[in-house]
Amino acid sequence: LSYNIVTCNEDGVASCDFHPYKTHTPGRSPATGPPLGRTIQLGADWPDERGPHGSRGTDDPLSDVPPGLAWEAQLPGRLGVGALALKDGTLVATTMTRGRVDQCSVQCFDSVTGKSLWTTAVDGSVEGGALLHDHRAYCGTSAGSLYCLDAQTGTTLWQWNNRDNMPIACRPVVDDGLVHCGANWEMYAVDATKGDTVWRALATPNGFTYMGPGNAGPLVAGNRVFHQRPFN
Repeated sequence: LSYNIVTCNEDGVASCDFHPYKTHTPGRSPATGPPLGRTIQLGADWPDERGPHGSRGTDDPLSDVPPGLAWEAQLPGRLGVGALALKDGTLVATTMTRGRVDQCSVQCFDSVTGKSLWTTAVDGSVEGGALLHDHRAYCGTSAGSLYCLDAQTGTTLWQWNNRDNMPIACRPVVDDGLVHCGANWEMYAVDATKGDTVWRALATPNGFTYMGPGNAGPLVAGNRVFHQRPFN
């Protein structure tokens, strides 16, 4: 990768040395995955070569030319931090907007052509991305809201708030008709169809922890909800 080295001298003058990217194709090691004399390759444009510990091998060196750009789209806020969601050719993207509430939105694209299908305004940044489930898109916002959108039209089916506007930074998880997520020191279960609160629980015994349930979405398994937090 290209990188800069900034040096501050004793006289207070700073200098910057730029080190450009250089293409480097390492020597090929014998692949142990494919049978002797057989070539396994993902495609001529970008062959997969994982080396002696990989699962695929090729007789061709790694291409110096990356795949061509199919399409691109500019998102509001210019910071795409949430995970993309893709289902049945529908691609949903979300962004963080640095406090610009007027730019907070969820956007849907045709994954093949990049055509914008719909844009829905929300009340805060969507840092965890959206979840596509059963023709609906679920997401949490930095304003403490959960949104349920129609995945085909972007229409808001319901909006729920944790009453304290505590940021929901994770991507929600839907299990058995419930939407699970966390914000600061609480965890929530919301009816996936109606948007009603089913239960809310403290994430710690003493009722407080700085930035409780974190950016990663919860895990639901065996009638239990698992959620990590970055601080005790």
